[in-house]
Amino acid sequence: MSIKILIKLFISISILLFSSTSFSKEVVVRIVSKDLSADSELDQQYLQLGVDALKKQGIDIKLEIVELSGGQKYKDKLPLAIMSGNIPDIIYDQYGYDKVMADQGILEDLRPYIANSEHVQNVMWKHNKVRIENYPYMLRGHPPRIRIGTVRADFLEQAGMSEPQTLDDYYNMLKAFSESDFDGNGVNDTFGLTMTGDTSRCDWIFEPAFGLGASWEKNSDGYSHRFINPKQKDKFAFYKKLYDEGILDPEFITDKWDVMEDKYYSGKAGMICGNVGITMNIYQGKMDNVQGKHTPIISLKPPANAFAPIDASKEQRGYMISALSEVKDEAFALIEFYASPEGIIIEQLGLEGIHHNVVDGKYVLTDKHPIHEPLFFEPNIPAPVNILVPAAAQSFDYAAEMVTYDNAFAFPEELKPQADSANNTYWEYSYKFISGEIPLSDFDEYVDIWLNSGGEAITEYANTVLQ
Repeated sequence: MSIKILIKLFISISILLFSSTSFSKEVVVRIVSKDLSADSELDQQYLQLGVDALKKQGIDIKLEIVELSGGQKYKDKLPLAIMSGNIPDIIYDQYGYDKVMADQGILEDLRPYIANSEHVQNVMWKHNKVRIENYPYMLRGHPPRIRIGTVRADFLEQAGMSEPQTLDDYYNMLKAFSESDFDGNGVNDTFGLTMTGDTSRCDWIFEPAFGLGASWEKNSDGYSHRFINPKQKDKFAFYKKLYDEGILDPEFITDKWDVMEDKYYSGKAGMICGNVGITMNIYQGKMDNVQGKHTPIISLKPPANAFAPIDASKEQRGYMISALSEVKDEAFALIEFYASPEGIIIEQLGLEGIHHNVVDGKYVLTDKHPIHEPLFFEPNIPAPVNILVPAAAQSFDYAAEMVTYDNAFAFPEELKPQADSANNTYWEYSYKFISGEIPLSDFDEYVDIWLNSGGEAITEYANTVLQ
């Protein structure tokens, strides 16, 4: 064989290899999330940045946002879609259906992908890494989902008060709000506090003040659940006092998050409890929009200098990859991009020209940035420019200082009905005690009902796990 033929053959093979490795065949990656819409131009623009970046790496994907059919909410539509066989490659859930999918073998173990990733493992917080080891199917890079009290600075000023430090301070502040006309509408129609459906939002800050901590507390007989701890009576009595005195909004039991927030922005509620971090940015942005001027909000220190402990057993929400997907590597590559330095700029600063601009080589946030929410990551990495309003920064400081870990764990599928029943019983009686439908003197009877409603079964299992 002549040298010319060998050279031509080498060139042909080189071209073939180059084209196969650098320009991969386009594959379709499907993603579903409650916050993504195929009709949203901003969502499309956000994701296209990732698609374009991957193409430069030789990963050619066509990304499809899956719209779930039906008139139900996402939490109802997702299970129906999965059961029908409509399983996207990347799946978001926050309603607990992930456990069903994991038990059915539908979800991919993400630990090998993360271990081999260049960026994802760097944006995860400490508790995210603990959770992925305990439950390897759901990925998140997000600060502790701890809720904190927030109030308007001008309300505190009008009440002549400083930020509350103790439980009594909180009571006096909320009472002052409820007796005010700080919104200036000429009517005493402001409640000190409102929540959504139950007290769980504000239990984050109030439970430690009553000596309530981990889900399972050790005593002389083994472990028992905090739901039947006698200290719950004191917490119920506190909320009942707020309820009886018109300080706690009686509509909190039926209000959804948007109604709760509207009451806060309009001045109909003096305090709400929201997630630390970026959520405070969103609250500040919406508060300013509703008030038509800058109206500073404040994040408040918990009254016992502690938050309720966070669950380290698994992520409660996040993204998963289908084990049945034929494009798992490409799906993870998309997630990996948003953890890269280029992707983190998008996650933290939003879209250029909308949420931020680049002026003389520097990032400048626009007035729309406070309502920007990252898609995948709120990373443990400082942004190139300060993106946190003072309330958000303060909430992070409190959370970093006061976070603790729970000893909760995931129940096996056969105990899930008992766990759900016990949980529902607690919240049912919680409201009955607070509203006065049942006197607090019936707490022991409630404990018996809780035990008989699945509590005894899960307590027996907890003692086998925790011992």
